[in-house]
Amino acid sequence: MELIFWKYMLCHLQSSYIRELSATSGVRVSVIVDREMENGRAEQGWLVPDFGKARIEVTQDRKRVREIIASSSPDSIHILNGYRDVKLLGIALRELLRSDRHFGLLAEPGVSVGLKGLVGPAMYRLHCLRFWNRFDFVLAIGTRGADWFRARGYPQQKTFPFAYITETYRHLAVANGGDGGTVQLIFVGQLIPRKGLDLALRALGRLRDANWKLSVIGCGPRQKTLQALARKLSISDKVTFLGAMKNEEVTNRLKTADLLILPSRYDGWGAVTNEALMCGVPVLCSHQCGAQDLLDAPDRGEVFRAGSVPDLHAALSRRMARGKLKDCERERIREWSRCISGRPAADYFLTVMRHVYDQAPRPVAPWL
Repeated sequence: MELIFWKYMLCHLQSSYIRELSATSGVRVSVIVDREMENGRAEQGWLVPDFGKARIEVTQDRKRVREIIASSSPDSIHILNGYRDVKLLGIALRELLRSDRHFGLLAEPGVSVGLKGLVGPAMYRLHCLRFWNRFDFVLAIGTRGADWFRARGYPQQKTFPFAYITETYRHLAVANGGDGGTVQLIFVGQLIPRKGLDLALRALGRLRDANWKLSVIGCGPRQKTLQALARKLSISDKVTFLGAMKNEEVTNRLKTADLLILPSRYDGWGAVTNEALMCGVPVLCSHQCGAQDLLDAPDRGEVFRAGSVPDLHAALSRRMARGKLKDCERERIREWSRCISGRPAADYFLTVMRHVYDQAPRPVAPWL
């Protein structure tokens, strides 16, 4: 089996399962990217990940794209990680439409809030009429994503829920949160309105007398505004802004936390959820995050209504009433998180391909 992934950049949110695919007997993998790494992501601490035996190529050249497709085996499968707003992906889609090669889409749902949320549905229905019938499958990020694509006309039988799969860093041992009975909260993300840290601060402002501390990892244009909000809410002594960190440094912080807060107004997935669960840390995330799929058991966290400070406040109150995490609770979460590591995701991917092309039984994602 030959698999060719067409992507924007080399990203740690998909490297682990692609690396496992490349190590699978009888599978050849190529990853073609528009660029190695986006400048803004590098500033946020992202590193170029290890894709194992997969062949990597960076190009935006139409002639080279045509050559790659023409030289691929007749039964090769091409996976487009989106097709809009990225030069390489637009070229690859046009060339694949002209070819006789198998191809499908791996994508987040469209934005469902704001102006894009109003305009997007009609635009994507037009795309469906125009060329979606040519896709052999859609690997939609999250069950929300699968529902979103089906609602816009893509056939249910060709739509499969998928996920972002992060690196595991298994060599990092689980640690307890330390600092007595203080509940250690953590936020990881860009300091921008979409990520909703302001909502978390307002909810925590109603709990200023409780025993908690919040570590904020990330940078962005809203940092000073958010720091001012913390002072206004009289919780600045409980909130520490740590700036951007590399992935493994983030993991070191996560493993000592008692709860991750992901209050996004909208998030296609929210990969820090995976990272927290792999460290044995439960998560509060909004219902507009694709990663809510991972929180269907109370020990792993819970989901609150996006944009609702009262809902988030209530969820935080419930979690804080449980106190600090026990070692057995951390280990139970970590054990479950094995299903969101590279090998299970690679096996699920291959089973989807066998279902689509070889009439194998339809699989269920291991995390669902």
